[in-house]
Amino acid sequence: MHLPVIRTAVLPPQRRTDILSRPRLLEILNQLIQYKLFLIIAPAGYGKTSLLADFAHQNTLPVCWYTIGRYDNDPWRFLTHFVSAITQRYPNFGNSSLAFLQDSAQDEPDLDLFVTVISNEIGDLIKEPFAFVLDDYHLVSAKPSISAFTNRLVQAMPDHCHLVIASRNRVSGPEIEMMIAHSLVGGIGLKDLSFSAAEIQAVLLRSHNNMVSVALAEELSKKTEGWITGLLLSIQPAWGEQNAVWKAAQSAGTNLDRFWDLLLSDQPDAIREFLLFTSIFDDFNANLCEAVLGPVTCPVGADWSGLTQSVLHNNLFVLPVGEGAIWLRYHALFRDYLRSRLDQEYPDLKDRILRKLAEFCAEEGEWERAFDIYQSLDDQIAMIELVATGKIVRHEKR
Repeated sequence: MHLPVIRTAVLPPQRRTDILSRPRLLEILNQLIQYKLFLIIAPAGYGKTSLLADFAHQNTLPVCWYTIGRYDNDPWRFLTHFVSAITQRYPNFGNSSLAFLQDSAQDEPDLDLFVTVISNEIGDLIKEPFAFVLDDYHLVSAKPSISAFTNRLVQAMPDHCHLVIASRNRVSGPEIEMMIAHSLVGGIGLKDLSFSAAEIQAVLLRSHNNMVSVALAEELSKKTEGWITGLLLSIQPAWGEQNAVWKAAQSAGTNLDRFWDLLLSDQPDAIREFLLFTSIFDDFNANLCEAVLGPVTCPVGADWSGLTQSVLHNNLFVLPVGEGAIWLRYHALFRDYLRSRLDQEYPDLKDRILRKLAEFCAEEGEWERAFDIYQSLDDQIAMIELVATGKIVRHEKR
């Protein structure tokens, strides 16, 4: 089998002059690239590709690069591009690996055998340390055969080959989980990639010749939680004076709404509704969803744990918080958008969910929180009943 290769997919992207170099993250990469596997996991718009492009152009370590496309979930196509990405940097490489793929007659290649072939060819022909970047890995991570190949290759490849995976989704598999457990995997996550106030100042000055104060940069960093794309989308129409920039960020304009619209429309119906309904909560886990959403939105027995894990695994702008059982919290801008959509699409259901949440809070002894919810619903009777229990002491709206 012979498949054409998209040449631009196996070349490192050009480093744009307006991209901010981030020395603190480059230093982490330089220190941790010694691992055989390095993971960069964060939602869209946190600068994963820009960071790696900067790393590839500044570092003396040779870098092979494969930008995965939407149609690369075909194993033949993926493996052909995988081999070609190495050949692009090392022209003598690939004869054995490509010959194996071309001679294979099965519907899918024998992955175990191919892992042996390509890892042996790497060891025989490439003697220097090098990095291999798989960018946008989330586009193929759900394909079992591709995920299995990547997991097995990490174990089999020589120590001087360092695989760097950039993905919106978490990367998993028994081989990778074992490596993580034995501290054999390096990584950068959302918290690392979030832009600091100083970096926001530098981006606005470098890319848009807009100088903002330290105080405003800190406010913007707090509001956007360091999500640089969200910030730029929000304030794009308002370049100019600082007040205009801040007002635009406060209102999170139509450009950002379009981003969220596309993200939401790309989700399966069950996930889409789960995102909307759980946006009511500040923090949530599967147990809270079952207790509050279950009686209101769907039959008993819904897989709330599975839905929660799916949102977390797919990095849908959600962060785990607390310890023990997994509690999640949406990015503030995403939560505001979801709540607005919930108001538009399910206004009656929203009030029913809030009422059930207030009942749940009262049962759990969270009297003040229950009172606040009833107050938002303007349910005077429920508020009076709570006050009458003597569990809370306030009698007036705050």
